[in-house]
Amino acid sequence: MNKTAIVSELTQKGFSAAKGNKIVNAVFDLIGEELANGETVKILRFGTFRIKNHPAHQGWNPYRKKPCDIPARNYVYFKPAPALKEKVKEHAAKRSAEE
Repeated sequence: MNKTAIVSELTQKGFSAAKGNKIVNAVFDLIGEELANGETVKILRFGTFRIKNHPAHQGWNPYRKKPCDIPARNYVYFKPAPALKEKVKEHAAKRSAEE
């Protein structure tokens, strides 16, 4: 599912396409801004977004066959809530029972 599909689902629930697009953009922008500020975003029954740090370390360049320095970097980490995990588990069980 992508952003367009989310907006399409909102229009089926009674929102106009323009309003649905504004809502989706606002939510994604807000999550992005909070993460950029180093904040954690917790959405009840969905999950938690947070920034994790991968420290600098030494890697291996296979083309030059020499060690190389890999800089530290931050990345977005998502931990699903137990309710979301359960929903996915139930759906997977349903799908496997149908097969």
